[in-house]
Amino acid sequence: MNRNEIITGIQNDINKFIENYTIYEEERELFERIFDVFEELKKPQSLAEFLGWEEDVEYATDFIFDGYKCKVINNILYFTRTGFDWIRYGALDFSEIKQAKKLNRRNQLIINEKLKQIIEELQK
Repeated sequence: MNRNEIITGIQNDINKFIENYTIYEEERELFERIFDVFEELKKPQSLAEFLGWEEDVEYATDFIFDGYKCKVINNILYFTRTGFDWIRYGALDFSEIKQAKKLNRRNQLIINEKLKQIIEELQK
C-alpha cells in the first residue's frame, strides 16, 4: 500500500464515521482541517522534501566526495567544490524519474530476458 492509498483509506474511514454518528460543528471543522492536511500529504514529495533539505540551501556530505557541497533547486540536485561553479548532477534527473510508470509483469520479464542476453554477449 502506498502513501496515497493509506491516506484515502483513512479519509474513507472518517467519512463512514461522519455518516454514522452525530457530528457537531466544531468536530466537522476539525475533520475539514484534517482532510485539507491529507490533501497536502497526497501531493508528490519534492527532492528537497525527500532528502529532508531546504530548497536552495547548501549541504555537505562525505558520502558524495570530500569537500563537495550540494543543494536542490526545483527538484534538481547541484554540486560544487569551493572555487568552482555549481554543476547540475546529471546522472539522475529526479523530475523525470518521478514520472516513471510501473511496468506490468510481462514487460519486466521481457526486459530481464533482454538484459540476460546482453550480459551473455558481453561475457563472450
